[in-house]
Amino acid sequence: MKQKILTFTLLLIGLSLFLTGCGAQPTLSWPGVTVDGNTAYVANNQYVYAIDLTSGQSRWQFPQEDAAANSFYAPPVLTSDGQLLVSGYNKTLYSISPENGAQNWAFTESPYRYIASPLEADGLIIAPTSGPLVYALDLSGKLRWTFNTGTTGGQWSAPVKNEPCTCVFLASMDHHIYSIDVATGEQKWKSEDLGGSVVGTPAWDENGTLYVGTFASELLSINAETAAINWRLKTDGWVWAGPALADGRLYFGDLKGSFYAVNAADGSIAWRIQPDGPIAGTPLIINDTIYFTTEAGSVYAVGVDGAIKSNWPVEIGGKLYAAPQDGGDVILVAPNNLPQILVALDPSGSIRWKFPPEQGN
Repeated sequence: MKQKILTFTLLLIGLSLFLTGCGAQPTLSWPGVTVDGNTAYVANNQYVYAIDLTSGQSRWQFPQEDAAANSFYAPPVLTSDGQLLVSGYNKTLYSISPENGAQNWAFTESPYRYIASPLEADGLIIAPTSGPLVYALDLSGKLRWTFNTGTTGGQWSAPVKNEPCTCVFLASMDHHIYSIDVATGEQKWKSEDLGGSVVGTPAWDENGTLYVGTFASELLSINAETAAINWRLKTDGWVWAGPALADGRLYFGDLKGSFYAVNAADGSIAWRIQPDGPIAGTPLIINDTIYFTTEAGSVYAVGVDGAIKSNWPVEIGGKLYAAPQDGGDVILVAPNNLPQILVALDPSGSIRWKFPPEQGN
């Protein structure tokens, strides 16, 4: 039942993204968070906020004027030349200043909405859309090439860079992974049908392997050079987010509420626990502690042996879909259905501060 409820909620969010009526905006979303130094950048509904991590206060918001026609969801992305990229439901990719929120430029040529974050790779911005198109822009926002999957499935996750070659990996709702040459936009390979949609960003390791979860209730290991499948692991429920990889193990949750530690070499399960609800975000790993959130509104801290840490889980309330983020000396979580859109926890699990944006600002 829990998986059905969460699946319905998430698919309703996705369905709302494809509304094409004039001014139609999604009614459901959850905050997307990126951290840089002492600032968290939060995309939530009509605004993007820069939040000071010491005080929990807003430094600026984008746009400053009424933003009824806009909506933001994907975590913002910082570029090497000091831009903050923000994906918009209004079919616009924005570049803004991380210092003051002023707009640098906007790319408006997409006929599709942006759900996923873009990726900077080899001096280009790779921006997937909710349709079959992926755009490559230079850092000034000029179009360099367009890639078309040729399918109706859209892209809901950020691409990932393959460091040894000039290519990126793109997960798609059409059940495939694509390897795309960054310089030319040409397809290097397309995986076989993986049996289900992929909406989480793949994990990548130095041995040339991709790890992805699917809506076919599986986690897969895929050879990054040939697209051959190394192993498949059956999970209890759909896998929404990509796994986190550390020290040869993959950590992830599914929509039936199971949380796994899996050996990356062969796909064997090292341990599995059952927290209090479905898990839709990629875990955060700091030293020997794995942090993850549940739809029930709880934040868990678990050791690499699968034991839940003392004083955890912490009940935040609302619904927690987004992945936790490392804020230096705090863990950041972004609730849905609460007045506050960002909560900072210290390592003991105590709440340091909460950020509730002022309505209409």
